[in-house]
Amino acid sequence: MIKKLFSDDSREGAFFRRVDWTAFWTATLVSFLVYFFTLGPSVTLEDSGELAVAGDHLGVPHPPGYPIWTMCAYVFARLFSWVTYQGQPTPAWSISLMSAVFAAFAAGFTAMLITRSASDMLRDAHDDDEDIDPARNNVLCWVGGVGGSLVFAFSPVMWSQATIVEVYTLNAFFLMWIFLLTYRWMRRPSDKILWLTAFVFGLGLTNYQVLLLAALPLVVVIFLRDIALFRDFIMVGIPILLSAHVLQIGAMMPAQPGMAGPAYAKVTPGSVGAVAVPSMTLLVAGAVCVFLGLAVALILKNCENGGVVKRHLAFLSGVAPHGGAIGAGITAFGALLVFFSMGAAKTGVAAATDLPLFASSVYTSVAGLIVLVIAFCIGGAYAYRDKLNDKAVLTWLVPACAVLLILFFRLSAIKGATMPYGYAGQPFNWTLPTVALLGGLAVLFLLGSTVPRGLFYAIPVAAVQLSVFVLLRKGGMNGLTHPTSWWFWWGVLWNFAIIGLAWLTLPNGRSVALTTLFAELGVSFYIYMPIVSDLRNPPMNWGYPRTWEGFKHAITRGQYEKLAPSDVFTKKFLFQLGTYFTDLRVQFTLIAATLGFLPFTLWSFKVRDRRVRAVYAASALYLLTCVLVLISEVMGGEPFLRLDKLLIAGILLLLLVGAVTITFNQVEEFARRTWQSHNLSEGLTAGITLAGVAAIVWLFVAKGILSMMSGPGADPGTGAKVGALALSLVILAAITAGWFFFRKWAEKTIDFRSDMDMVTQQWLISTAAGFLVMSVLLVVLANIKGDLQDMFIQKVKFISSHALFAIWIGYGLVFGLAIGNRLLKALVKRGTLPESMLKPLRIGMLCAGLLIATIPIYENYNNEYLVFSMSGAEQNGHDFGWQFGNYQLRGADAIMEELDADEEPLPNPLFPPEMEPNAIFFGGTDPGRFVPTYMIYSAQVRPDVFLITQNALADNTYMNTMRDLYGNPIWIPTPDDSARAFQIYVDEVQAGKRPKNADLTIENGRVQVSGALGVMEINGILCDMIFQKNKARHAFYIEESYVINWMFPYLTPHGLIMKINSEKTPIDRTTMQDDMMFWDWYTRHLLRSPKFRRDLPAQKSFSKLRSAIAGLYAARGMLGESERAFQEARTLYPVSPEANFRLIQEVLLRQARYAEAIDILDEYNRRDPNNGRGFDFVAFIRRVRETEAKVRELTAKAQADKSLSPDDAFELAMAYRELGQNESAATYLNQLAGLPNLPVERLFEIGTLLNSVKKHADAAKVMDNVMARLPSTAPAEQLMEIVRVYGEAGQPDKMIVPLSRYLLLRPDDWSAWLDMATLCAMRQQQQQMQHALRKAIELGKSQALQRIQENPMLRQVAEPILRQMMQQGPVGLPGVGPRR
Repeated sequence: MIKKLFSDDSREGAFFRRVDWTAFWTATLVSFLVYFFTLGPSVTLEDSGELAVAGDHLGVPHPPGYPIWTMCAYVFARLFSWVTYQGQPTPAWSISLMSAVFAAFAAGFTAMLITRSASDMLRDAHDDDEDIDPARNNVLCWVGGVGGSLVFAFSPVMWSQATIVEVYTLNAFFLMWIFLLTYRWMRRPSDKILWLTAFVFGLGLTNYQVLLLAALPLVVVIFLRDIALFRDFIMVGIPILLSAHVLQIGAMMPAQPGMAGPAYAKVTPGSVGAVAVPSMTLLVAGAVCVFLGLAVALILKNCENGGVVKRHLAFLSGVAPHGGAIGAGITAFGALLVFFSMGAAKTGVAAATDLPLFASSVYTSVAGLIVLVIAFCIGGAYAYRDKLNDKAVLTWLVPACAVLLILFFRLSAIKGATMPYGYAGQPFNWTLPTVALLGGLAVLFLLGSTVPRGLFYAIPVAAVQLSVFVLLRKGGMNGLTHPTSWWFWWGVLWNFAIIGLAWLTLPNGRSVALTTLFAELGVSFYIYMPIVSDLRNPPMNWGYPRTWEGFKHAITRGQYEKLAPSDVFTKKFLFQLGTYFTDLRVQFTLIAATLGFLPFTLWSFKVRDRRVRAVYAASALYLLTCVLVLISEVMGGEPFLRLDKLLIAGILLLLLVGAVTITFNQVEEFARRTWQSHNLSEGLTAGITLAGVAAIVWLFVAKGILSMMSGPGADPGTGAKVGALALSLVILAAITAGWFFFRKWAEKTIDFRSDMDMVTQQWLISTAAGFLVMSVLLVVLANIKGDLQDMFIQKVKFISSHALFAIWIGYGLVFGLAIGNRLLKALVKRGTLPESMLKPLRIGMLCAGLLIATIPIYENYNNEYLVFSMSGAEQNGHDFGWQFGNYQLRGADAIMEELDADEEPLPNPLFPPEMEPNAIFFGGTDPGRFVPTYMIYSAQVRPDVFLITQNALADNTYMNTMRDLYGNPIWIPTPDDSARAFQIYVDEVQAGKRPKNADLTIENGRVQVSGALGVMEINGILCDMIFQKNKARHAFYIEESYVINWMFPYLTPHGLIMKINSEKTPIDRTTMQDDMMFWDWYTRHLLRSPKFRRDLPAQKSFSKLRSAIAGLYAARGMLGESERAFQEARTLYPVSPEANFRLIQEVLLRQARYAEAIDILDEYNRRDPNNGRGFDFVAFIRRVRETEAKVRELTAKAQADKSLSPDDAFELAMAYRELGQNESAATYLNQLAGLPNLPVERLFEIGTLLNSVKKHADAAKVMDNVMARLPSTAPAEQLMEIVRVYGEAGQPDKMIVPLSRYLLLRPDDWSAWLDMATLCAMRQQQQQMQHALRKAIELGKSQALQRIQENPMLRQVAEPILRQMMQQGPVGLPGVGPRR
């Protein structure tokens, strides 16, 4: 049986052998069993509750919506709906089981891939004099496959995600399936495999969009294996990317008066009402004719070539030779229908968003000409045989070019839009889009001219792309809009036209067209989201994707902040890389991770006719590393002198030589192919691609050199840039030439070579490309901080790179075992080892290889730092999510039900009480809103409670969901109410009644709020509205995320959460004692559980709950109770930033307990040294302590001497200001200001300080004295500060003199001229105001216009001045000139 499993026999023609399937099922079953027995029993914390509700109710979770995951989760939830927990439904367990299943299959795919590919690698890397035993090699590959896959399966991140409700194991499943199919295609190319890979890739994108990064290794594989296929993919990709770019630019808002952002002019459609609408029937019929013509041409072409159509539809053989004319005729008829659609135009009523921007005849004429070009190209492509200049071909080519020329003339005759008056932003820069268009079309025509029928593909593509770009540039195109708009459908129809044209015209058209179609079919599963959002109205309906805006918001991940990539040329990036690779070592352990380097050491050379293999040296170094690590583990210390690092450095050096060798091998191969190729098209494709890659590398190296030369943040000049480009070119040329000559010398002298065949080299390059984009590039995009909290969040993003690295670990294990087997054979052959020992040692060696998979399991249960930083991976018995939700909703009743008889009883069996019926619960944190949502909707615990997310109320898509769910039983703000809350915030900020906490900017004529704290202020206003409208009929409770200050007088502790009482309520002694006793008991209860100490999300969540109540005590002035509660929060999670920082800020600093605060922070910084906030906080406290010491010293001196010198008094005032004691600071400053004979410089400093402590009137009095004594040589900065002081004191008349003197010194300051214009307007000095405005606009251009739009006083008078200036000639505003 064993021999049969590992024999080389397999089904005839099957790529995957019996041993590969054995590895697959072994890894799948072993990993699944471990996952199954460590599954969480119910809902866990973080996103688990939200995702479980979405899966249970077929809803829509957070962006990007995860449609395929949700559908699969729904199936599992229904299959296992009979499973319960604590007598309640537990779909969370069912969906966690799904995570385990997909994780197990991902491990199985990894094992199968390693086993199959390692077998090919092992076959090519053997010594020429070595006897090959296929069965033994299969055993080695099986061990490597199973061992490597299980190391990945039991790595902390993968294991932890396989036991909870999460999306990442499905992502690993898709990734490994894609790479398995890719390897199958590399070794045995097949269109069906290519199509399946494309479909799986597209489907995977509907789960986790980071999978998009896997496109690069797929591109590398196709380029390295089939350059002709790669060329055709490039030709199809060019119009798709150009069209996507047009849609992206078209989605920009048109330039409008007062708009600040980059924009361009669009033609205004005019008023909504009567418009000439072309016949929709004729337009649809014309589009149908285009696709019908393409379909007929494709069918008849297949018939003419003897394909499947001829075998089944033989009667078409007679018309097949005329297929081109038939297809072209049908398409041309479609062009006529499009032309005639304006002749049948009707006057109709349309919404402004549906109107064409230009007259409808512009679009129909352009579309008709495009369709005519397509018709002629269909005929030409069909007629093409061997030569382009064949008469039958020219019959179609010449008219196509003629129509294309007519189209150009038609486009040039279109009059474009002009920038509107008052546009305040920087006009959109068209340079890059124009270069992209022309460059893409140039490459397309260059490649198209070298392949049969290629020009008949390039010409219609050029017609469409140039047309839409010209219309876009002239303001007559919109972006991707609502599907009911025709703007949406041109892109969709053109996409399918590209596929049809490619199928008809390109050499590999069928393969490329269907691959593209299958990828799009996979992505099309996103359509699930608006369907279920609309038809089912699920309780988890994130983003409200039933609307077009909500759908776009979801799939584009609109709720997340824009990417802020890391600068790769800084020390910070090196730190981030180090953090990632440190984490990689933690994931796999040093012993397993180092194995991943061995496959790249497969190179060798000859010394005295004996081949020396680098992999042998690398294996010896690896073995020594393992010995050192094991000794250090036993001895309980670091490896002696850290020799393990030195040994690993040696392995990395061997890896570097091998990686460079295979890279240059492939580059040389393609350079040779390009130079010697008799196929001009393939050579040209390879040349263009290699040149593009070389240019990217060149620019990257030049950027690095420039960064080192100029330093961070500096703006290098043109000379430095040219020098960096030249130096980088010299360096790259020297490296390339040096390696080339070294290779030539080494090949001739020592027979230096790679021990891998070309396909294996290409495969390793592809996996390396995948690993780099999913690790290094993702590090750049994520811009990781490296502290404990950030890394806990970021770790799951790198699960894809872990999977790819596990493949290399499997290869390393295979080659390590192969070398060990060869060593044993050599020892037996020499007589050193008895032959009877050979088999037991081989078995032991194989067992040792498999035991590597147990190292992550051992680490999970024994590595304290791993648990401290990442949490234990297992979730069996972890019911903390259930406790979190059940105890919040049901209080003491739920706790009493679940306590065992031998457990410490609840101090007060009536506290906390259950939530009142039909209560409204404001959830804040992720677990605080998601877990109760799960308990209410899925576990059916307190389904009467209304759950509202306090942090999302300012999001209108969320409010739409709430209105649908709760709009009848409770009052929910209407859109008008939401707008009113926004306006309240803006008005109160501008009136100084509310802290700003955000940036207020004017965009598109509207005030916009940016910044989390500002949005939270608006959320607080909406919470207040909901509370006031519903408090008479519903009790309110809150799990706090961000502090909402208006709530504090209403809040009282209520167990894990807080109750919002209907009126302001003091915290009486009984409530306080109940709270203290409950949390003392509950803290002990949690800490007694070993599982809690291994569950970071639980520690964080319960610590956050206690910190919120501690903050309530602090806000009420109960500092003793607050400190006790914060200390309990710290006990639950010692490295909680909130518990530590709030304890210090809200309690200790208020009591001047600086030493205790510093001790707490020192301990925090020791545990989390990469969190810079802790060190900054320590520095701040020390400054405060030093300042207070200075205050004590100076006040003691004042008491002793009965007075202070002016310098000491000024220093004391400064110290008081730094401590925030503004009244004391003002007292000393005013005393100083009254002293005679103070220097004017000191008076100025006093006035500035008084202004900074909000004593504006006193500051203005001091500045009166300063102005009386200010010399004529006073610097401009001093004058402007005096202007500011008068302004904040509300004395505009006094601002004129210092501002006038300032403008004499700084006449180019447009902002100061605007200030002068404002002052003149207030004084009704029209002539002076117009002069100042004119100067401001001339100097400040768009920036000045933006400021004018924000100032209502100036906005009224600015437009006539601007018109007058523009009538006189251009004023230098970008994109603004006289109207024509």
